[in-house]
Amino acid sequence: MPIHVRLFLLLLAISLVPLALILLLIPGLSSTLFIPSGAPLLIILFVMILAVTLVSLMLAMRLTLPLRELGEIARKIQMGDLSQRASIEANNFTGELALAFNTMLDTLQSQHAVLEKGIVQATRDLQEKIASLEDSKKATLNLIEDLEKTIWQNI
Repeated sequence: MPIHVRLFLLLLAISLVPLALILLLIPGLSSTLFIPSGAPLLIILFVMILAVTLVSLMLAMRLTLPLRELGEIARKIQMGDLSQRASIEANNFTGELALAFNTMLDTLQSQHAVLEKGIVQATRDLQEKIASLEDSKKATLNLIEDLEKTIWQNI
C-alpha cells in the first residue's frame, strides 16, 4: 500500500474516532454546536466525515509528494542518470532531505568524473605501453632475422 494511502488512513482514523465518539456519546451536543434541530444526526455526521476525509487526503498527498519525487529521482539515478536533482525548496525536514540528496549527488557526480578521468588516463598509458611493446617485438624479430642471416652467411 503506498505511503500516502497509509498516511491518509492514519489521519482519517485519528480525526474521525474522537469526532464520532463526541457526537454519539454526548447527548445534546448538536444543540450547542448550532446544528439545526431538524437535521438528522447521521447526515451531519456524514458531512463531517466527508470533510475530514477530504482534508486528510489532501494533507496526506501534500506530505508524501516530495518523498515520492525523491523516490522517482532515486530510480533515475539507479538507471545511471547522475544529472537529476531534487527541486524541493521547503524550510522543513523534506527540504533538508532534498538538500542532502542534492549534495550527495554532487559528490557522486564529481567522484564519477574523477574516476572517468583516471580510466581515460590509464587507458592512454596502456595503449602507449602496448605500442612500445609492439615496437620492441618488431625490433626483436628484426634482430633475430638479422642474426639468422649472419649465421647462414658464415656457414
